[in-house]
Amino acid sequence: DTRKYVRLTVSRVNRIVTDCKFTLWSDIAASKVQRCIARMQDDGLSKKTANYYLKAFQHFARWMVDDRRATTSPVAHLRAVEVKKKDIRRPRRPLEPDEVMRLLRATEAAEPRFGLSGYERSMIYRLACESGLRANELRLLKVSSFDFDNYTVTVQDHTAKNGKEKTL
Repeated sequence: DTRKYVRLTVSRVNRIVTDCKFTLWSDIAASKVQRCIARMQDDGLSKKTANYYLKAFQHFARWMVDDRRATTSPVAHLRAVEVKKKDIRRPRRPLEPDEVMRLLRATEAAEPRFGLSGYERSMIYRLACESGLRANELRLLKVSSFDFDNYTVTVQDHTAKNGKEKTL
């Protein structure tokens, strides 16, 4: 997995361990984990994110068993909560054409950021909007990915989320 994913997973496990004051494996109880996650939800954590916390802790417990550091997982039986359409706080949607144009104009006029001029960032955003490429796919493009004669861009198999090379 990526370093970012590992850091996020470890931080979620650590938060549960810290909040529940677990010191030893024998301290871990499913009911304590459930209460901890419920308190996080009371503080504004979404159901979807609460499920990510539970999954992270379950993965940790499964690793402990797989690595023979523990005989059983005290949280294996816990189930994630159902996330219904009404529970989604920020539904994903495509930008409207006028929103894209405003984004591109504002970015083009903006100060340099991340070592890129506003115009350069605007071109990257345009490519993202028109191609549907994911952020990491865009980040890993190279000059050799572009064929300016045929107006195509190729995402290599090792950088594509589905692991397949694609030419757009």
